[in-house]
Amino acid sequence: MTTWHIDNTRKKALKAPLVGPQLTPTSPHHTPQMNSSIVQRAQERPDLLTAPDVGALQRTIGNRAVQTLLNRQSRGQTAPQRIQRVSDDAGNLDTYLENHHVSSIFKEYAGQNFVMESFDFLQAVRHYRKKPSLAMAEEIYARYIHKDAPQMVNLPGQLSSQARAAIDQAASDIANMKKSQQKEERLRNIFDPQYENIRVMVAGDVMPRFKKSAHYEKANKKLENVKSMNWFSRAISWRKGVKAKRGAYGAMKDGYTDKWIGKR
Repeated sequence: MTTWHIDNTRKKALKAPLVGPQLTPTSPHHTPQMNSSIVQRAQERPDLLTAPDVGALQRTIGNRAVQTLLNRQSRGQTAPQRIQRVSDDAGNLDTYLENHHVSSIFKEYAGQNFVMESFDFLQAVRHYRKKPSLAMAEEIYARYIHKDAPQMVNLPGQLSSQARAAIDQAASDIANMKKSQQKEERLRNIFDPQYENIRVMVAGDVMPRFKKSAHYEKANKKLENVKSMNWFSRAISWRKGVKAKRGAYGAMKDGYTDKWIGKR
């Protein structure tokens, strides 16, 4: 029988609890000391946290604790100030959801900051409102609201239950409707309370951080370029319109001249 000789150092290492790989200062991951520094900064100035900082915090103290820390960045404001800021940011959020030129940039930021399910839910409801159907309503509920949803959004339990009840009631109502337009109108606003809740949450918690990111600068430059191109296109269209009108007036004038010459 082979006997293995293990020195004392090796024995101590084997008896030590498994705590994962040791991180060195040159490691691309955050060290425990760095994590402590990030936690302190999150408590004092959560608005200065970067996406890698948020990821490190989530691995260290958990998602719920991170959300609590991030929510503190607006607690120093009075209620009217916070309402006004959230209202302004909600308007900005609508731009980044509606404008296809920059929605992809905001989606990329959402993915890097662990709010992709909220972004996808808002976009799904916006798409649903254009051509609502019972099948699509069930799909949205199953994907984002159900307790076992693969991309469950952070909704209060009451709103989740309300969505289920609204779908069931709408299904009962449209059973006796013959016109598709009537059915669509009945289904269109089913998710309005849930949509507004997530919209305000993203506007209050995500938009302030987004506005400090490189993605925001990139999106703004894109919007400026689009506005410049739109202005140039409108100018070209206006010029073509003027030329067309002048051409029509010239032809009309020549026609009157020919008639006048013919009379003489």
